[in-house]
Amino acid sequence: MSAQYPLVSIITPSFNQGRFIKFTIESVLGQDYPNIEYIVMDGGSTDETVDILRSYGNRISWVSEPDKGQTDAINKGIRKSSGEIIAYLNSDDVYLPGTISHIVRLLQENPETEFVYGDFHAIDENGAILDRIKTIPFDPNILLYDANFISQPASFYRRSLFDKIGCFDDSLHYLMDYEFFLRAARRRIKFQLARRYLSAIRYHGECKTLTGAEPWAEERHALKRKYARMRVQSPAAMKLLAIIYRLKRYLLLIGRGRLDFMNIKVRYKQRRIGTA
Repeated sequence: MSAQYPLVSIITPSFNQGRFIKFTIESVLGQDYPNIEYIVMDGGSTDETVDILRSYGNRISWVSEPDKGQTDAINKGIRKSSGEIIAYLNSDDVYLPGTISHIVRLLQENPETEFVYGDFHAIDENGAILDRIKTIPFDPNILLYDANFISQPASFYRRSLFDKIGCFDDSLHYLMDYEFFLRAARRRIKFQLARRYLSAIRYHGECKTLTGAEPWAEERHALKRKYARMRVQSPAAMKLLAIIYRLKRYLLLIGRGRLDFMNIKVRYKQRRIGTA
């Protein structure tokens, strides 16, 4: 394939997500970009997942074997991949049409950029749109002191980024993506916002985002302390900076026409119990 179409590697970690994984696979294979390497790293599923993977023949590359969890599967997929551009897409999420072509064009037009991220849809288990979420231009202080505004399923990386900072931290169960973003920011990697909806994140009763509140919060607190500058690690200073950078994030979101700041987790839970 010519330099016009660099190889893009997409890795999907999978375990017993047979009810959703076909939608994920079709969203990758249905892209209009002609040079995609798609790798599914399955952790030894016991549901219909393997039969679904087998049905695609040589259109995808897949392995089904025990692993140490999601992060281990992602890292093994990255090491197995050959693409110049890399991303991972969980087995219950999907790409929107035209996403990969758009990302490749953006990286070709901006050779100094190593990390691209964009907006996303939130969908329920049936694929209905709960919300359309816009994010903000990159700000390392907002990322650290306020909130992770980068949607992992809407983020793409040059292979050179992994050469510089390594793969995802497999000691983390929930926030390996957030730690990776913080590590990249600390190395002053060039981030770029793609002002476009790139993916859809599926919220359902079994997704880790909704089921791991307490350990998720513990990991988040530990990472903020790890990456904060030494002079601002006191609880009072961290709280003040969180307020300052939350206000800045809101102003940036208003600048992008985003006026509703309700947490999508709250919106999903309201939909589940019939109050929204």
